[in-house]
Amino acid sequence: MANEDKRIVIAGSIGCYAGGCLALAGRRVILLARPHIEEAMRKDELRITGLDGRDRSIKPDGLSVTADPAVALRGAEIILVTVKSGATEAIAALIVAHALVRKAEQERRGSPGLTSEAIMADGRQ
Repeated sequence: MANEDKRIVIAGSIGCYAGGCLALAGRRVILLARPHIEEAMRKDELRITGLDGRDRSIKPDGLSVTADPAVALRGAEIILVTVKSGATEAIAALIVAHALVRKAEQERRGSPGLTSEAIMADGRQ
């Protein structure tokens, strides 16, 4: 599968900027947002500006956004986590719950299941 076709999920405020840049570059992006951010982005365009003079916008119909982690994370091929450090454990748990192969399926395949604790420990190394 070409890189342009991979579904990229991004969460967090910085994720809106990064996701917007990736969407403008032609990538398939879905933003995982808090409900009030999802509502605002469904009504208004996302404006991407930068110190280099970049000033572009994405219309609401040009961007996928949801507050539902099951919708955002199911089938994601790339997940960029751009949340504040205090929310890292919570997003790791959502990734385990909705994006990764379930523990029972992994055990059937003979590999241990991933947990949010394993993701957090790996990230601290």
